[in-house]
Amino acid sequence: LDAPEDEIDLLTVDNGKPGEFRYSINITNFGFDTTVAKTMIKVKRKKIIGGKRAYVTGVLTGLIKAMRNKCEITADGERVDTKGRILLCTLANGGYVGGSFFCAPRADNHDGLIEVTVFRPLSRITFVRMLGSYTNGTHLDDARFKKYITYRRAKDVTVKAPEGFSMSVDGEIVDGTEFKIGIVQKAIRFAAPEGCVLIAGRSGETVGSAPVKTETPAEEPPVEEVAPAKETAAEEPATV
Repeated sequence: LDAPEDEIDLLTVDNGKPGEFRYSINITNFGFDTTVAKTMIKVKRKKIIGGKRAYVTGVLTGLIKAMRNKCEITADGERVDTKGRILLCTLANGGYVGGSFFCAPRADNHDGLIEVTVFRPLSRITFVRMLGSYTNGTHLDDARFKKYITYRRAKDVTVKAPEGFSMSVDGEIVDGTEFKIGIVQKAIRFAAPEGCVLIAGRSGETVGSAPVKTETPAEEPPVEEVAPAKETAAEEPATV
């Protein structure tokens, strides 16, 4: 394979249970998204609501049961949830989730930071209106939804939740009531053909040489960011 090596970060996900520590190369998310994923797993073999209809069934279940999810989220020591209730949260190293949702448009898997995006509880009508922005990655810059979103970068995230809580770690369901999420910088070597365009959507960004221009959305008033914690000493690369 004629491809240059690139060292990228990995998220670490620890639910405190023996043998269940995990690494996440892309996205760890919870709330509405995890309800959808768990429902799909549950109904996928059922005749009427499963199969190709499993995703729709999952979304409908989420709209009924998962618009206000109980949990407390702390990023670098600061609470970022709204009174212990959220719609959903993404902890991102990569940019896309679910194959088509550009949930973390500012993600950089080389910067040693977790992209933390928390959506506050909102109405079902507003949720449907937001889907277009969430799909194309403009939600952080869309003034219409600023009041519903908390965004920041962090090195450590802690999540506390009641029994029955789950996270989706790169699509795998992990149960627990307290999670510690960290990041290890330059933890794994990744190879892609030279000149390959990253799907992060940033103009001209490639792996290797031969930059290719891509479309970027027009700028709108940004979501307010909170500066990350002061840099600490670099961590040793993890073995995966």
